[in-house]
Amino acid sequence: MGVDAKVVEDFVAYTRDKKAQDPVEHQFKKGDTVNLSQIWEGELCLIKNPEGKVFNIKKAFLEKEVFEKKAGDEKGKTRRKRSGDIPDFAALSDMRPDLELERGLAPSLAKSVELTFLRNTRRFLRSKTGGGVTVIILILAIYVGWTNFQKSRNDTPSGILARAILEKGRLIKPGHFHPSFHQITLDYDSTRAEARVHDSVWGKRTLTLKLPGKKSSILASDQEDRWLNNSQFHGIYFDEFVDIGSDGQVDEVRKVLEFRSETNILVGAYRKTVYSDAVYEERYKESVRQIVQSLAK
Repeated sequence: MGVDAKVVEDFVAYTRDKKAQDPVEHQFKKGDTVNLSQIWEGELCLIKNPEGKVFNIKKAFLEKEVFEKKAGDEKGKTRRKRSGDIPDFAALSDMRPDLELERGLAPSLAKSVELTFLRNTRRFLRSKTGGGVTVIILILAIYVGWTNFQKSRNDTPSGILARAILEKGRLIKPGHFHPSFHQITLDYDSTRAEARVHDSVWGKRTLTLKLPGKKSSILASDQEDRWLNNSQFHGIYFDEFVDIGSDGQVDEVRKVLEFRSETNILVGAYRKTVYSDAVYEERYKESVRQIVQSLAK
């Protein structure tokens, strides 16, 4: 609240309701009464005219005694009272919100935290940032849902084999940042074969089929001869087919030579990626069909 003050000399002050408008002139005459609202440090003060317009003017335009009266009215008031945070007479719980909680008049602490969290969450979601994050999450959810729906609807022989491996295969966790996979050992043409599946909710389901192969000059090298001439080890050749998406299409073919001990422990291996052609494609598809039929029995 301000105090009434008398103008001691004529002066002109200006107001502007909007930034683009021209300033409006206001005439103040000696003897006019204004309301002194605030005293600033220095030579300025804040006044209000009878129409409610507010002006910053020099203190010299007003009677000196009014400043002493204004200061006397403010003396003894706390900063909170001067700023209007609480009334002169307020309930103790208004000044001490923690007392309301202790007296059981406010929600429990857990409920209060929950309400605060929900309120802040709603506020965040209504903001531009929250809206953008929500759209991104929805797009990711739709993508993940559609990707996994396609996996479940994959009725090709490769898709059926991949699902069977996930259900019946052994989970292997290599560690050292290598992805986990399911693996199953198969009897293929009276020999040993392996199939593995790496699956992720974020990407495609990859099927890798390792079948017995034939000796190939692709893997020939001086080091290979040393391994093969070592009587303590025996070498086994494989063809490894990689089907990304388990859609029946060969994405990569590897020629593999493994060296195993007398107790069939893997000691080392050579791998060489080769170009996939129609022969490899046909062998892969026919092998998948045979394996699916054998698993169904």
